[in-house]
Amino acid sequence: MLVDTGSAVTLISKNVYEKLGEIKPKLTEVSTILTTADGEPMKVMGASNLLLQLNNHGFIHSAIVADLGDIAGILGLDFLSKYEVTISASQGTLTFPNFTVKLLIDSDVQATCARVQLADTVQVPGRAKMIVREKIDADLTGNVDSILEPIDGFQGEKHVLIPKSVVQTSDTEVVFSILNPTPHAVILKRNLTVASLQPIKEIMEENFQQPTSSTEKSVKIPEHLQALTENVSDNLTFSQRSDIGKAISEYADVFVGPDGKLGRTDLVEHSILTETDRPVKVLPRRLPISQREVAAAEIDKMLKNDIIEPSHSPYSAPIVLDEVKYLGHVVSADGIKCDPEKINSVKNWPVPESVSDVRSFLGIASYYRKFIDKFSTIAFPLTQLTCKDKRFIWTDECQESFVTLKNALISTKVLAYPMRTDKFIIDTDASNFGMGAVLSQVQNGEERVIAYGVRPFLGLKGDTVRLIENF
Repeated sequence: MLVDTGSAVTLISKNVYEKLGEIKPKLTEVSTILTTADGEPMKVMGASNLLLQLNNHGFIHSAIVADLGDIAGILGLDFLSKYEVTISASQGTLTFPNFTVKLLIDSDVQATCARVQLADTVQVPGRAKMIVREKIDADLTGNVDSILEPIDGFQGEKHVLIPKSVVQTSDTEVVFSILNPTPHAVILKRNLTVASLQPIKEIMEENFQQPTSSTEKSVKIPEHLQALTENVSDNLTFSQRSDIGKAISEYADVFVGPDGKLGRTDLVEHSILTETDRPVKVLPRRLPISQREVAAAEIDKMLKNDIIEPSHSPYSAPIVLDEVKYLGHVVSADGIKCDPEKINSVKNWPVPESVSDVRSFLGIASYYRKFIDKFSTIAFPLTQLTCKDKRFIWTDECQESFVTLKNALISTKVLAYPMRTDKFIIDTDASNFGMGAVLSQVQNGEERVIAYGVRPFLGLKGDTVRLIENF
């Protein structure tokens, strides 16, 4: 940002304005014609009231958005007068009523800067690059590595371009290139200033000072929050980055502390009606085996950080429940078991008196068959009663099958969850009535059943059954 007492108005670069993105204010038309120091008309986009910030102090001021090249903005006489700003050239300061800004005097920076002028009239052919040797208006003493920068008129605003480059000067001459991207030849007249030149050594040795405020306090950001300022977008300006740093420093207590615990707040209170309103329940979501370890680790982390706690409340949410009822099953950390409420109805189930009664009993028993070892063998006498054209005769075998299934359902085991990291074990068996299998794993040194599988031999002849057994 430049301070120019010769400028009647305050200007902001269009590049800075465009970086505001969606928050940039609308511009109003400017009727005044503005010109540069050399009399060239200035390209103006419009004017608006903008927030200008200097050393943490904000000023709402009307500024004109214009093409200023590499200059971010110009503080004009209107701004200096409105806010009673005093300039001290001897001390290099810009003094406001309540704070002071250190200035970087242009004469200090440009002390050894030289202008590059054309020694003769040059004609640059269309779509061509020309290497020229031109004169310097100051003696840089011998061969010096310098930075050559084109002036505003040769940075793409006109037809001819001069690239910014590192060059070596020879007393009062320098060699550089001129590019003409247009199809027509361009004539550049003698003594035309086209670029500036400054020795690299002088640039490196200059002691540039960042503007500081006499009333500004240093911003200290806790070590565990410094990554927040380091990871901000590169599109932010220095001022915006500073604002983020100050906000993080001021509200550091709302972030997670170095111990990883979130903490609590009493700033907001709310009430939950527990007498008349129904509890809020959210059904648990199915979780793939590959994600169960991750979920368990996150739950353990939240428990350690006092974010959650074990609860038997009717209020529920996914994942953090220690026991869930789902489709007649109880799912817990220990495994899967039958829902006791569903099984209790089996205790007092009356002895079937018809095929329809047998089918009803086998329906609920078959639903939990994965919990009962050799289910098809035990249920075979009852299954035979449901065959087509079979007379209903309740035998001692049927009674034994009925009682055995009832006891098996009441005392079902808890099935374990399959662990993808452990090996599976399959045990198979067969009889004259059916075949079965048990899928299990050794978990924590104990073999645990994951599921029982059964298949009755309905409609098969005796020879076929014996063949399967012998096989």
